[in-house]
Amino acid sequence: EKLFNFNVVCNVARKPTPLSLNVKGEGAAIHDSVTIQDQDRERKVAPGAGRDNPCSFGQVHINQRGVRQVVVANSGKFNFDVTWELTLPGGALVPAAISLSPMYATCAKGDKCAFELSYRPV
Repeated sequence: EKLFNFNVVCNVARKPTPLSLNVKGEGAAIHDSVTIQDQDRERKVAPGAGRDNPCSFGQVHINQRGVRQVVVANSGKFNFDVTWELTLPGGALVPAAISLSPMYATCAKGDKCAFELSYRPV
């Protein structure tokens, strides 16, 4: 977060002198953390595109379902939106056996949003 103050000079049609505007504002930063939870532990991961964050489901048999909770925490002063995009390297399609829900949520300030990442081989 950072305060800023700019003076902007504008030329207005049919006005003999320039108009001077004083623009003030406050910049904001997103303060988030992402963790993956399973039955017995919680692991913090690095959010962002192009980052590898392996998630092991252990041994999952055909027609069974392995589930992990992905929790996004907001410790900032403002709400932010979380949108997931499941992709594989090279832009290949993600197999139908892998799903994440919900794909979109708004995380309120000081709150946590939980998502369910599941793997169900068929």
